[in-house]
Amino acid sequence: MNKIKIISIFTAICIIFCFYGCHKKSENAVAVDKMIANLGKIEINDAEQIDQIDKAISKLTEEEKNELDKKKKFDQAKAKINELKKQERISDVENSINKIGEVTLNSEEAIENAENAYNSLTDNEKKSVSNISTLTNARKTFERLYSENKKEKIQNAKQYFSNFSKEKDEFQDVVWYYHKNMPEYIDIRSYVIPFFYIEDDNVKIQIRYNYTGDDWIFFKQVTILADGKKYNKTFDYFNITHNNEAGSVWEYISEEADEYDIEMLRAIAKSKTAKVRYEGDDYIHDITINNNDKKIIKDVLKIYDAYN
Repeated sequence: MNKIKIISIFTAICIIFCFYGCHKKSENAVAVDKMIANLGKIEINDAEQIDQIDKAISKLTEEEKNELDKKKKFDQAKAKINELKKQERISDVENSINKIGEVTLNSEEAIENAENAYNSLTDNEKKSVSNISTLTNARKTFERLYSENKKEKIQNAKQYFSNFSKEKDEFQDVVWYYHKNMPEYIDIRSYVIPFFYIEDDNVKIQIRYNYTGDDWIFFKQVTILADGKKYNKTFDYFNITHNNEAGSVWEYISEEADEYDIEMLRAIAKSKTAKVRYEGDDYIHDITINNNDKKIIKDVLKIYDAYN
């Protein structure tokens, strides 16, 4: 009986020895272990190599992952590279803040770049930014300079208000400013002329596109040609006002100006020749913007630039 037990134990040991001793590591696991073995001292430039190894490991089966001999080394390398990346992000933010330099009215872009970089960090990373007070003070200084400059520009712009008449809309609680050289009546002539109101110390420009003539155009598109540069405006036909009297017809629409429209107004103001085409499905009408209307546009832009 004892002899049988001894033989059984010996057989079991042999089976276990053969299983573990004869089991061959998969080629995939061997390849990944070699990649890990080739890692030297981890530096930030090794980030791509670490990512490649990480992707290779993710493609292994669970059994192959268990075959890796150097997984611990890789985990340490990955932790190191993550720490280096964190330090690099923090360093980049600090450098971005240092680039602000002396704060002037031209510093807004540099300050915004630094703020965006800082806000991209995690809350934990933000705590490690050593010069955050520099950024905070830069923003405060810029806001003060901007406010002082705006007050000065607004004060200087008051001289231009003498060219405008005011009209209060009690229902909208808005005061409209119309240039005194703007046609008093809508049916006098065709034009493209801006007017404005002021809201929270910002000038809001409206542009009136007006066609007046003997025949309907039923325009839905207006094209401005300022020294060869085109600006296209398309309108919803049902937003355009149409009227007629004593043989004359007029069609007009007023819209609040966006950045594209402001650029268009500047182009007209600076142009030697500026033309307008009112275009409907079947008819068109062209006009040339006269010097009077260019002067109106220039005066509106002077006030706009002072406030905005």
